[in-house]
Amino acid sequence: MWFKQKISGLRKRMKLLKYGILYFRDKDFRLPSVFRVHGIKRTLEFNEKRSPALMYEFLEICINDCYNLEKIHRSLGEVKSIVDVGANQGLFALAARSQYPNATITCYEPNEQLRQYLHPNAVKLSAIDYYEAVTKDDCKVLLDFGDTDLHTQTRISNTGRIPGTSLRKVIERAGGKIDILKLDCEGAEWALLEDESAWENIGAVTMEYHLWAKESSNTTMLIARLKDLQFEICTHAPVSPTFGIITAMKQKAA
Repeated sequence: MWFKQKISGLRKRMKLLKYGILYFRDKDFRLPSVFRVHGIKRTLEFNEKRSPALMYEFLEICINDCYNLEKIHRSLGEVKSIVDVGANQGLFALAARSQYPNATITCYEPNEQLRQYLHPNAVKLSAIDYYEAVTKDDCKVLLDFGDTDLHTQTRISNTGRIPGTSLRKVIERAGGKIDILKLDCEGAEWALLEDESAWENIGAVTMEYHLWAKESSNTTMLIARLKDLQFEICTHAPVSPTFGIITAMKQKAA
């Protein structure tokens, strides 16, 4: 056990060092303002960067690679287009830029209040940012705010002022194909999975799933749907009975 903890700590230090962060122990760790990405120092700003929630998200996304970008990289090789749905303040964009220095990264975030953090971070990471929800069809949406900005949900409404942009249009903006689609849209993923033709132009998906958002749903149903869309499940990491992360890649033609 002691040896495993030492190895785990060493790996953590090495991954943090990749971002130019010196790490000694958890209780001393603070999210910095300057990150090294492919040898270039980039100053990024985050709201409440000392909050436990943001620190946890950084460690999970950028250090523990919860969205499996390294695994996708080994399988796909060259990646030209990455789309981040539910970009929040840009942590996934940071992880994606670290893994894919030359890819086009496009961020979608419906919460306009996060623009003051996401936009400058996107600029520093050479990413494109849109303040729109991604939906099955073009529409307008309202936001239902949760305990933190990480749990904001969208709701289609004629009285909404926030654009809901169809997945098909998102793919068109990306040049007709998305190599990696990351989804963190608090239940809106179920509607996106209904658009079969759109998913023909997506190479890999790494997504949070929310079973509470669809009545009588379960992971068996979700995995079956992804397989119907010609995706092969690479990893499935349940976090709770109703929430987890699945990474899947388009099956190669026989």
